[in-house]
Amino acid sequence: MASLLEVMGHDVKYMDEIVRDHGLGKQELYHRRLTSDGYEDKKLDISREDFQNQKMQDFRGLSSEDFIKKYGAFKPEGIERVIVKTGNSIAETLQEIEKDMPDIIGIPLIATANYIPATTLAQEIRKKFPGIKLITG
Repeated sequence: MASLLEVMGHDVKYMDEIVRDHGLGKQELYHRRLTSDGYEDKKLDISREDFQNQKMQDFRGLSSEDFIKKYGAFKPEGIERVIVKTGNSIAETLQEIEKDMPDIIGIPLIATANYIPATTLAQEIRKKFPGIKLITG
């Protein structure tokens, strides 16, 4: 998409929010609950490494049934997972957009797991910069 827009005469800048400004080193854990009404994210106060260590300790120490109860995704209230958000925050991305004020922003939707962050980013861009055209796909 970016190549085509560039050929058509648009000034194209590729912003990879996962790697820009050491985004790969920015990792936050969240507890995500999906329900029929939507989803809710709650930030966890634990590092990814500490979470993984605790999970491995539980894997070795809990019964299979107790481990699945604790870490399994399917709960009576909905689907629950611990997820890692990697990359720059939406606020940082919006600041970067404000520097250039492009006419068009493309947001990739390359996987199901990318849907919520991509559409959330699009909504925030639309709120702050209503004149910028958004392309997703």
